[in-house]
Amino acid sequence: MEIDVDIVVLQEVEDCNVLRLLNSKIQSLDYRVYLMRGTDSEGKNIGFLTRVDPEVDLMRVAAQRPFPLPGSKCGYIGPNEETTIATNFFARFTINSIGGPVKISMGGLQLVPNPKFPEFCAKRETEAALAQFQIQQEVNAGRHVVVLGDMNDYDPNFNDTSADKPIARTLDILRGIITVDLEAEKRNTYTLSNVAQMITGQKLYSAWDLNNETCIDDKPKKLSLLDHILVSPELGKAIDLAHFYHGFPENCSTLVSDHWPIIVEFDFLKL
Repeated sequence: MEIDVDIVVLQEVEDCNVLRLLNSKIQSLDYRVYLMRGTDSEGKNIGFLTRVDPEVDLMRVAAQRPFPLPGSKCGYIGPNEETTIATNFFARFTINSIGGPVKISMGGLQLVPNPKFPEFCAKRETEAALAQFQIQQEVNAGRHVVVLGDMNDYDPNFNDTSADKPIARTLDILRGIITVDLEAEKRNTYTLSNVAQMITGQKLYSAWDLNNETCIDDKPKKLSLLDHILVSPELGKAIDLAHFYHGFPENCSTLVSDHWPIIVEFDFLKL
């Protein structure tokens, strides 16, 4: 199956050379390469291939905030420290549609892993709060918003294939359901929808768990929905198709990924 999309967001990218190498293998698709370097010690970066160039330089959320957040139920009892989103970008696009220009902000996130580990749970909530503030700025600027990536957490509003339930409030914070006041008297006024809720006829999973990083396959496989695409209301109305690409097998000898892509097609004439 050939997948022909305008923007491909990629997580845990080594560097621009890797993106360029990938792009050289698919030259006929006419992509340009963008990358935002991460700040963690593991050298994880996030990038994308695109036929639509951002209208300004890529931005990143660089602010820090103490964790845990007030009201956290993660069970973290360590010192009150600060964290940031090590791997993220925000890009602004103007799509020239027959109906007129469509202004879209796209945020790419990779949040800390392990949905149930208390410290990472608390950090991930705080990362979501930092992203929430930037999302609000994009909404305030009158832009449609897409936030996507490996959130490493579950959405409490529906069940994935394994009926996973979150401890952290990560998805509710990102979606604007729970508001976090990062600046006095500035409250959130947005709500995002999870594209996965619009997918029918498929099992809801985007990742499988490896046992203790030794590549011992759980039996049966533990399939979870950890990757998400969140969209603002008007963009949700413009979705023509949303689906997972489960077209390659996962096993301990695979060299592809332990995640599967999520694909969304928009019809901007609906805006």
